[in-house]
Amino acid sequence: MSLHQKYDRHAEQTLETLSAQFMHFSEKLCRGSSELYEHLAAAASKEEGILKLALNVRGGQPAPNMYFGAVHYLLLSGTDHPLAKFYPSVSPDSYSRDYDEAFAQLQDFSRSYGDQIREIISKRTVQSNEVRRAGLILPALQEVMGRAGRFHLIDVGASAGLVMCVERFRYLYSNGAELGDPASPVVINCQLRGELEPPIGDSIPTPLSRIGLDLFPVDVADPDEAAWVRALIFADHVDRLPLFDAAAAVAKAAVLDLRAGDAGIVLPEVLSGLPDDSSPVCVLFSFVVNQAFADGRDTARAILERASLSRPVFEVTLGDFGKRSTQLLFAEYRDGVRVAEAELAFIDPHGRWMEWTDASGAVGCAAQGRPE
Repeated sequence: MSLHQKYDRHAEQTLETLSAQFMHFSEKLCRGSSELYEHLAAAASKEEGILKLALNVRGGQPAPNMYFGAVHYLLLSGTDHPLAKFYPSVSPDSYSRDYDEAFAQLQDFSRSYGDQIREIISKRTVQSNEVRRAGLILPALQEVMGRAGRFHLIDVGASAGLVMCVERFRYLYSNGAELGDPASPVVINCQLRGELEPPIGDSIPTPLSRIGLDLFPVDVADPDEAAWVRALIFADHVDRLPLFDAAAAVAKAAVLDLRAGDAGIVLPEVLSGLPDDSSPVCVLFSFVVNQAFADGRDTARAILERASLSRPVFEVTLGDFGKRSTQLLFAEYRDGVRVAEAELAFIDPHGRWMEWTDASGAVGCAAQGRPE
């Protein structure tokens, strides 16, 4: 369950809290990324009919993602409605940017297909498979490799586990750095912003093992599950659809160990069940740490500290921590103690850009070192 929406999964939803969630979704997650969803979500935050429909969202799920995912799912499935002409994913050659009319049609769509939307959002869960995030975490994984050699990789909130196939992709950064498999069908472009550049090395780690944890893991070989994940992609992010399809094909061919369960329970079990060889482990939290653990990152860190009594443990976290943008964080644990940590970069939640902020050089020197 890879989530990046601010909400309390234990709180009872009201029209007021849903309105705030839709506005947060518009302003924090869509502005500068998705004009269509930014406008629709802002308008929906004031529309009682849509908010009442969103009250049916499954417990613990972010309502805006679920609602817009359900609408997109129905449109991609062939539902015939004038709303389709405002969705570039459905009408790529003739879509309209008249967002006021788009919202009017969204209201009509919600009234016409309310039963179907209600059925979808009450039973499904958000499953975000942002394969471009591999380009964000790559410098941090190179740092782990440089400090400790090859490592086991655990992805918390893995969904379909696409990001765990990190060495099977091709990476192109805007500063000219190119690395990865030149024959890969998955090409990840990442724009670098700001004055600092991330310390991108030449080697890509190949994990000793990869284990993905999720409340509801996704089997991309199942056409309906894959269709739902595609529908969760913003409708005006048309370039992400073929990228997801290519990454899903790579994941099908890879050997991925995806396990279902609550991370607070399953993660300690997985850590203790790793081979008894003291080899390091890197735990990836991708927009999930505040949702997967009762006390957020504090609980996650306590688990990692305990695990570091028997092996080096590294943490790579992407999330919203109240700064001006979402962030990439790094930490190292040894002998039960957190011995290093750094705020590495501001990032786009969808992996389109990264602004490196680690001026201290806490991460970088090791990434150029030890080969895989």
